[in-house]
Amino acid sequence: MALKHDKKKHFILFTTVIICFLFLQLTMRNDHFVNGLQSDTPNNIILNSETISMWPQPQIIKNENSKINLNFNNLCLDKSAIVGNDWISQLGFNNCVKLSIKRLMKVNNPCQLSILETSEKYEIWLNGNYTTIQADSIFGLLRGFQTLSQILDQANTISKSNNNAQVSISPIYILDYPSYPYRGLMLDIARHFISLESLKRHIDAMELVKMNAFHLHITDDESFSINIAQFDGQSKFNTGQLTMNILKELTDYCTERGIQLIPEVDTPSHSKSWSKAYPSIMYPTCSNTLDMSKDETYQVVKNVYNFIFTFMNGTSTNDENVKFSNKLLHTGADEIDASCFTNEQTYRNYQSFILNHVLQNGSGFLTGFSNTNFKIFPIVWADDLITDRKIGNNTNVLPRDTILQIWRNEQVLSETLKYYYKTIVSISEPWYLDAPCSRTFEKIYQYKPPIHPSIIGGETCMWTSASDTDKGLEEIVWPRAAAISERLWTNPCNPISFWNSTFLYNNGLNKMNRKKILISKLEKTKLGPQTWECSSPAPSYPLLSNNNCPQVGVNFIIPEQPSILIVMHRFHILLQ
Repeated sequence: MALKHDKKKHFILFTTVIICFLFLQLTMRNDHFVNGLQSDTPNNIILNSETISMWPQPQIIKNENSKINLNFNNLCLDKSAIVGNDWISQLGFNNCVKLSIKRLMKVNNPCQLSILETSEKYEIWLNGNYTTIQADSIFGLLRGFQTLSQILDQANTISKSNNNAQVSISPIYILDYPSYPYRGLMLDIARHFISLESLKRHIDAMELVKMNAFHLHITDDESFSINIAQFDGQSKFNTGQLTMNILKELTDYCTERGIQLIPEVDTPSHSKSWSKAYPSIMYPTCSNTLDMSKDETYQVVKNVYNFIFTFMNGTSTNDENVKFSNKLLHTGADEIDASCFTNEQTYRNYQSFILNHVLQNGSGFLTGFSNTNFKIFPIVWADDLITDRKIGNNTNVLPRDTILQIWRNEQVLSETLKYYYKTIVSISEPWYLDAPCSRTFEKIYQYKPPIHPSIIGGETCMWTSASDTDKGLEEIVWPRAAAISERLWTNPCNPISFWNSTFLYNNGLNKMNRKKILISKLEKTKLGPQTWECSSPAPSYPLLSNNNCPQVGVNFIIPEQPSILIVMHRFHILLQ
């Protein structure tokens, strides 16, 4: 490996990114592709842009007939640098085609990342001469690596299931980017605590399907799952299973995969669990709502947020230079019980305190922390705030940096969009996952957010009231969460033709629809996706006419593949 850069930290950053690449957690430092000409044998199976299935499907994928095929069976990598794979160890070829990687982003600090601002665009030129991945940023490289790994996985599966048949990949070009910057999954660990191992399996599945926001609902009436006493000996929150070390480990695990961990502390309602440690801060007539008229309540809440800020502002255990510059923190505010308090101003004062003082100046509350170079953007469940509290135009209570998340229905969403706050769509019917046989994969996929400049993306939510095992939860969440990932990444005009499309898989002679191929790929992450069918038939949907859909990329001209010797702004990588 030849490497030129101005600072060691950029190589550390790039190594961190490479670790995230490849299915089955393939870790590589040197990658080589063998020059494979098309085989003349009768059982040679050829994949091209029309027969390769990826999830989410790229925006543009085209055949490039001027180059030679890549013979998958002659693919090889440096086995000394590979961990946890079952197919590459059987290969031992030496004449390898080079893989070049080009990163185009020119910024003062490429290690400061933002899921709302950092580009995820990438391009791939794949052929038997050499393969290039070109991206605007580290995130783009990660998404490009994931696409390449899915292509190789399909070729590997076909070859293995067809007596190690020769599989060639025709030269292809891919241009890809997300339709929405925010593509999230929420898991409720307050009603059912999910083990660290299972949480990591969900994160691996999110990486596979290019989701980038992992929202953890960590407090509710049922439990206060954070153990703050281990961090602050004065705190009475000492029974939760979620410790500072687990939160940091999850943060690192997400960051390495281009995903941001977003914790949620839900107040002032949904807070009955707080009463076990601090009974005096609850309203006497409302067992699940914090008494917002007491100074003690403010102090307890501030101490909880100090804990959250500490791990959010903490250094990554893997690389101190890789971190998100813009943090996202969910503050709840859902289903406010107005019968608990008589003065509406009491609530507005509390909400103003949470959003304006604690969040926007969060680092200033940290004892012993002088680093204020990060900014927190609050997210709130905004349905009550918009429709019941009527504060959509009150920037003193709801500052402009607040991101609104809407779950009730289209009417509330339409009302919210009038105020032009950044908005996350989570319409419960059908994007809540806790009803697998009524909110089917197909129904979830069919829903399309309205076109509006304020919508930054969407999030599917899994409330765990009825889930009693980690594996059972995984079956409910997947593959249905992946339906939303493709909706928010590719956003296809005709969803029915997308999920029902068939591609070569298994023995390479028969085709499978994309949903079944997706399930097969999810299973390789050691996740347990739903493979059973509901007893009631799934609803049928009319197939839209393709005449109503624009033909993306029809007249697109494939750009010239970059030279294998590439000089980059920050560093130069040549794998050879």
